Amino acid sequence: MAAAAGPRTVHHCPVCWKPFTHPKSLLQHLPVHTGSTTCPVCGRVCDRKARLNLHMRRSGGGRTPLHCSVCWRAYTNPQSLQKHLPVHRGHTTCRVCGRVFDRVARLNAHVRAAHPGFTGSPGLDRL
Repeated sequence: MAAAAGPRTVHHCPVCWKPFTHPKSLLQHLPVHTGSTTCPVCGRVCDRKARLNLHMRRSGGGRTPLHCSVCWRAYTNPQSLQKHLPVHRGHTTCRVCGRVFDRVARLNAHVRAAHPGFTGSPGLDRL
């Protein structure tokens, strides 16, 4: 029979008293209170510098957004926009709102969820 685990040591943040079971986790949390993990663009506070860096990469870090010329969806990363563009090659568009779908089944599911009162053919117009 395994021995019961003893009580765990809990480390509390001296500022907000958030509990941590590992001292390393507490050390990673502390910058939240100094502002060093706050996004300079949107003000989002991340609990770790690594998460702030990831947020900055994903959000574009204040760069002007790039827009898809077909649906005007915004991207801050040119590679993400390029990955998105194939969605518009030979696919169907919702006649109600103009949203583009890669499969008729997804278009039909969208119409049922987003436009429940709509009757008639939801799309099938090719781009």
